[in-house]
Amino acid sequence: MKTFKTVSSTLLLLMFVVTSTFATKFATELTGTTPTDFGKYSIKEVSEKMMVDGHAIKTFELNYENTTQKFLIGVQKTKKCKNFIVRSESFEVAYLCNKGVFGVKKLNSKQRSMSASVVKKYLDPKQYDMQKIITQKPKTEEQFLGLIACYFPNLIKAEYRPSF
Repeated sequence: MKTFKTVSSTLLLLMFVVTSTFATKFATELTGTTPTDFGKYSIKEVSEKMMVDGHAIKTFELNYENTTQKFLIGVQKTKKCKNFIVRSESFEVAYLCNKGVFGVKKLNSKQRSMSASVVKKYLDPKQYDMQKIITQKPKTEEQFLGLIACYFPNLIKAEYRPSF
């Protein structure tokens, strides 16, 4: 009887740990409101992985209440920070940490999944220049994701935002 209780307790503890780990990894959702027409956003980790430079990377789905496109955010770990690649079916950019600065950058040819001319069509050059430095203070992954969700809509030219 004592062995049965010990085994049962161990199984329950194991189930709790596995369930907690699974829930933390896949059920966490970040939400907030952007100061743009895209409105409220939600970010949730997804099981499908973004491919970058031939590697599958951790991926989040970013949704806005007033858009129809699905946006994916891939997270690449670096020695000192994390870099983020934001993609939709018609637009993509990166948000990078470089020498203590977090800001937007165009993807290099190896990282791109679409032609530079397609991205250029939608990219607001003034906003791109303004977002080259978003912060110079280290942030957590969640804080970086929230910054991306708030800043990203402004990268799209105003005349194209309704079609996103």
